Amino acid sequence: EAMLKAQGVPARVVPTPRDISMGCGLSVRFDLGQYAQVLSAYRRLNPGALIGFYRVDDYGTRHMRLTPLSR
Repeated sequence: EAMLKAQGVPARVVPTPRDISMGCGLSVRFDLGQYAQVLSAYRRLNPGALIGFYRVDDYGTRHMRLTPLSR
């Protein structure tokens, strides 16, 4: 989150939905329209500890959909 904010990308730490919980249970949420900027910052700074980038549709409902984004 701090890395993205330093790059000018609004982001916030959120709990990973239980239906898709992986890793430590925390995720960083950002606007999908800024995915290219987020990916570029990740590749440039390489902070590690990343399971992947995912799009979550219908967050907070019983029928959430998880779509992996390419890296």
